Amino acid sequence: MAIGRGNNSNTWWGERWLKSLSEIDYSNRLPRGKTYANKGAVYALEINGNEIHADVSGSFRNSYKVRITVPQLEREQKLALVDAVVNDDLVLAKLMNMQMPKELEQVCKNHGVALFPSRWDDLKMKCSCPDHAVPCKHLAAVIYKLSEEINRNPFLILKLKGLDLPKSLKQQGIEMESFQGHFFELKKHMEELSIRGESYYFDKNVFEEIDFSNLVSVQERMFAILNDKPLFYSKDFKSVLKKAYNATGKSYKNFHKSIQEQETPAFWHKAEALQIIVKPNNKLAWYYQIEGEYVPLPQTYQSPKMIQSLILSQDASKMSHWLKEWKVLYALSLYVSRILLEKTFVPQVEKIGNKFHCRWIPLLMDKASRNIFENMSKLLPPDLLLLQQESGFERIKAEEQLNILVDWYVGGWVRENAFDLRGSGIDTDQLVFDAFFEEEPVGFDEELSSSVPDAIHLWLQKLFITEKELVPVFWFDERSDGDFSMKLKVKERKSGFVSAFDELLKKHRNKKAKLGLFKDLNLVSEYFPKINKFLSSEKKNLLFPIESFENFLFDILPTIRLLGIEVILPKSIQRMMVPTLTMEVQKHPDASPAKLNIMELLNFEWRISIGEDTFLTEDDFRAMVKGKKGLIRFKDMYVHLQADEVNKLLRKLDNPPKLGANEVLQAAFSESYEGCDIVLSDEAKELLEQFTQDYEVETAENLQAVLRPYQERGYAWLYKNARLGLGSILADDMGLGKTLQTISALAKFKEDGLLSTGKVLIIVPTSLMTNWDKEIARFAPMLEVKIYHGPGRKLEGDYDCLVTTYGMARTDLSKLKKKDWYALIIDEAQNIKNASTAQTKAVKSIPASVKIALSGTPVENRLSEYWSIMDFANKGYLGTVKKFVDHYAKPIQEVHDHDVLERFKKMTSPFLLRRLKTDKTIITDLPDKIEQNVYCALTEEQASIYQATVEKAMKAIGGADEGIEKKGMVLSMITSLKQVCNHPAQFLKGKMNKPEYSGKTDQLFAVLDSVFETEEKVLIFTQYTEMGNMLQNWIDERYHTHSQFLHGGLSRKERDHMVDRFQNDPDCRVFVLSLKAAGTGLNLTQASHVVHYDLWWNPAVEAQATDRAYRIGQKRNVMVHRLICQGTFEEKIDEMIRTKRKLSDLTVAAGEKWIGDMSDSDLNELVSYSSQ
Repeated sequence: MAIGRGNNSNTWWGERWLKSLSEIDYSNRLPRGKTYANKGAVYALEINGNEIHADVSGSFRNSYKVRITVPQLEREQKLALVDAVVNDDLVLAKLMNMQMPKELEQVCKNHGVALFPSRWDDLKMKCSCPDHAVPCKHLAAVIYKLSEEINRNPFLILKLKGLDLPKSLKQQGIEMESFQGHFFELKKHMEELSIRGESYYFDKNVFEEIDFSNLVSVQERMFAILNDKPLFYSKDFKSVLKKAYNATGKSYKNFHKSIQEQETPAFWHKAEALQIIVKPNNKLAWYYQIEGEYVPLPQTYQSPKMIQSLILSQDASKMSHWLKEWKVLYALSLYVSRILLEKTFVPQVEKIGNKFHCRWIPLLMDKASRNIFENMSKLLPPDLLLLQQESGFERIKAEEQLNILVDWYVGGWVRENAFDLRGSGIDTDQLVFDAFFEEEPVGFDEELSSSVPDAIHLWLQKLFITEKELVPVFWFDERSDGDFSMKLKVKERKSGFVSAFDELLKKHRNKKAKLGLFKDLNLVSEYFPKINKFLSSEKKNLLFPIESFENFLFDILPTIRLLGIEVILPKSIQRMMVPTLTMEVQKHPDASPAKLNIMELLNFEWRISIGEDTFLTEDDFRAMVKGKKGLIRFKDMYVHLQADEVNKLLRKLDNPPKLGANEVLQAAFSESYEGCDIVLSDEAKELLEQFTQDYEVETAENLQAVLRPYQERGYAWLYKNARLGLGSILADDMGLGKTLQTISALAKFKEDGLLSTGKVLIIVPTSLMTNWDKEIARFAPMLEVKIYHGPGRKLEGDYDCLVTTYGMARTDLSKLKKKDWYALIIDEAQNIKNASTAQTKAVKSIPASVKIALSGTPVENRLSEYWSIMDFANKGYLGTVKKFVDHYAKPIQEVHDHDVLERFKKMTSPFLLRRLKTDKTIITDLPDKIEQNVYCALTEEQASIYQATVEKAMKAIGGADEGIEKKGMVLSMITSLKQVCNHPAQFLKGKMNKPEYSGKTDQLFAVLDSVFETEEKVLIFTQYTEMGNMLQNWIDERYHTHSQFLHGGLSRKERDHMVDRFQNDPDCRVFVLSLKAAGTGLNLTQASHVVHYDLWWNPAVEAQATDRAYRIGQKRNVMVHRLICQGTFEEKIDEMIRTKRKLSDLTVAAGEKWIGDMSDSDLNELVSYSSQ
């Protein structure tokens, strides 16, 4: 194999090698040899000790044998040279960076050694060609090829003379490899194989902590660190690498924009676990578990592009429903997207057997990127990736699992986009290109290419910062004459102690640590040559006039910091400012208390700010910058004036951004506008405080409820916003009483006479109409309520509140718009999440003085939905949906930008209130158990079957004699009606087996929707095994989960396993239990919710079931949901229980037996159905 053309980029020692020979080349053979070398004529080159053997192609298809012998050093010379090198830290430091120190040539001369040849006789050369001249062009070609290897490996010069310097230094306790770093080898990053899924759960808190916006491009600085024209490639490989980065970034950006919703494949929901196998050739094979067996992922999805496209197209608001591995891959996809878009990845040489290739992993040159990497590593299951070995599978450390996955994604994109950059036909260049941009590892088997992997590794190694025992510190002080001085200091990492460089050298005894320090400083000298003055002399200070200090500050300092060097700047420079455009928000001169619309109370002016306290008018700023540039002193600080930035500011002042009233208000609340700082005048601050501070408002005199402290705050907030003309979104957790807080506000509106001219329209899902009707009657009986639904509905009448449904609002829009409404309330506001639907447009078009939206959905999960809801509450406040998505939804949801999230919270906080049950200010206000009746409207199918069952049974009961038979018929009817209320399929033994046929199932799903959104756990009790089976199937199908059902047919071992899983597996959220099988002794304290799907009508039995979740030591509050079918015997019996009628003889075992003792007329009244 031909070795390839020469690299025109020589080191000083490579040039010195050639120059010394060219100076004695009287016959001018070297230029001809260079031509031969450059056209790839040299091949089969081998070095054995001090002999070099090679074959060289001739002009006429002949090849010639070349042998060159280099004279050996004497033993005493070798020892003297090694001793001299060991005792010179600066020489050692340069050698560690694979540089030949110029000082070494003098050291050699001092010991009578010529480092470079001075005459042809120094090299004994022989060629089999007919040209007897020495050197002939074939010998000269080999000399040139040898110079390329000498460029890459300066140790070769001495090795040819018989001195293996790295080996000799190792014998002296100095290991060069420990300073240069080793190739990455996966086999060195294994851990003990664990049991799959060992104590693992996806930590949502860690995921939400990660702010991907902190991954910002440092591409320019990164490439500044890499040397130009590295010695392992005939052309400038740095430019090739830059093109690869740019092509990859551009290609991925287009792909990322094009991702659209796609049909979710079956395996997404069916998978019980995911396993990724790293094959011996380092390729990944993806498997998913189904019914306990692992099967390969479809081939289509065994590619990075398809997997990422699938994952990023999923609705992340439903992430709580996902398999934990899908959650991990979603986090990984966000991470990889940011890495590719910002191009914060780096190649690393990996050794696989005796071959090499580059893997593409995250660039970790700053603290923020390292923190993100650490948190991402924490998210990975311990056994997500396993390495396949001949002996079995081995577990990989979490950090390397992450690197492997990033390489799979990023490397795939880089390799695809680098294909067009091929150009060199040279064999060695092709090997280098393949090592960087091909998946298969490459062998560098030829003698003069064997050092190429080391050269690539060394070139890239600067981008991999390692912890140093001794950290260089560049310490700057400001002098009284305005110049700056720099001292070189060193920090000891463990103790944190900082001392002067020369002092540390005298006192520190760790040779390896000192050599590491010199190596780092020698590396820095490539970018900051002045540092050599500290290394080569006793110099203690460097002086910087302000002009040269500016160059250091902005051109050199960022690169030095990326190399892990600490820089301490004077306080005046730390406070250095740049002029910025700032908006001053002021109270409108015409503002008055009569103007209750906050949008009309503010205006603004643009200013230039320098720091937090200095504001300049346009004229003052123009005067300040006139004729000045660079770093200037201003008062007690420095200001940096960049001509481009100053001109940009001046152009903005000539044509400042124009803001509407809503944008001014957003800016005032968030204290930011598109990167500009916001300053509030004292009057504006005072005005905004009226809209943001808490108020105490007495509740209506006849309100039949005692509000908890947090409910009082919520009620007062709703009332205050309404009186100020502002819309509100109350988004408290389920169970915190959003309905009660709203009803309290409505009662106050009534008491204040606000409902005398306009009424309240309440729009709710059909299933909640009854609940609103009953809750208003219970807590605010002074409010007259009318249900507007069904045939024969009328708007006319004497009422304060009209309760209707979203469907009715759309159907009867024209009628509803004609009414005067003081307040418009919408419950389950996510029903208007899609701004383009007819339903949303209808609801938003109904005029009202006050608009209130209720929703229990976590805000951050569904920001695009919240735009629509906020647009209902406060029209136009968030601007257009596109602008909102670009400025807020995408940065928060796709990048986890914490600054944008904080800005969003600030600008929406006056209009959006969300409290969680876990908030410290809330949890102390809550009782241990919150119990509520949930009224369920029968579906048409249920109502029809219910009425038919009642008629048939009552007819039979009416003709039966008193006694046991009749009681049996009554209890049989009650059982049938309970089954109908549960679900028609239970009564019909499997027919109509779809969840939508039951109003009770619909209400259960409403509870479960919230449970999954908030990632809580729930127990569902039913008396019937067949109902439990149906619920389990429907729940698993709807939420793509693996719920559990505990019933009497299970063994003790199976029961114990279920309990343990529910208590300890974060992904096990739903536990269905047969009321009888649950019995006593179960400890299920992880549940935050208990649902009684069907009732036993015995408070003691119900309490016993609830106590499965609520026990002494329970750390969370428990919400108890009792599902009751409205208008049926369930509602009537519950009323009897609540009023404690006919229950004096009930015991735990009494059940429904007492119903059999009722008269026919009482029984008929009890079981008859009323749709109202």
